[in-house]
Amino acid sequence: MSIPERFYRIAKHKFSEIRDRVDRWDEEAEEAETAKLRKAETRTDSQRELKDALRSPTPTKSDAVPPAHASTLRSPDEIRRGATPTPANTPMGLPDPLVFHYNLLGVEPGTEFTEVQAAYNRLAARCDPARFPAQSTEAQEVERIRKRLEESYKVLRDALDATARRFDLLEFDSPSAKA
Repeated sequence: MSIPERFYRIAKHKFSEIRDRVDRWDEEAEEAETAKLRKAETRTDSQRELKDALRSPTPTKSDAVPPAHASTLRSPDEIRRGATPTPANTPMGLPDPLVFHYNLLGVEPGTEFTEVQAAYNRLAARCDPARFPAQSTEAQEVERIRKRLEESYKVLRDALDATARRFDLLEFDSPSAKA
C-alpha cells in the first residue's frame, strides 16, 4: 500500500468520524427542539386547564355546592404525566400535612411505606457524611440534609406504619429502675 493511499484512507476515516459527530449534534439539537416544543405544549395545556377551572359560572342560590373540579386541579407535572385528577385536600378541606415530607423524599403523595423506605435508604446512602472529608463544608451540608431526610422519614413512618408507631410508644423499664 502506497503512502498516498494510506493518507487517503486515514483522511476518509477522519472525515467519517467528523460526519458522525456532526450527525449526532444534529440529532441532539432536534431532540432539544422537540423537548422545547413539548414543554411549551404542556405549558399551554396547563394554562388552558387553569383558565377552564377558573372560568366557573357565577354561583346562584341553587349552586350551594362548589364545582366538582375545584378540588381536583392538577399540577403541570400531573398534566404532563397524564395523571388522573385527585383531590389535593383532606376531607376537612385542609392541605395534606404529609405532602412536604413525600416531596422531600422524592415520592408521590400516597405512596406505600415500602417505597418511602426504599427512597429514604437510597437518599440516605447518597448523603453519607463518611463520603466527604471530615469537617469539610460538604460534610456539614450533607449532615444537615440527612437530618431533614430523617425527620421526614420519621413523620411518614409514624403516619404510614402502624407497627413502628406502636413500638415507639412502648415504654420499657430499665433494669436499674426495678431495684
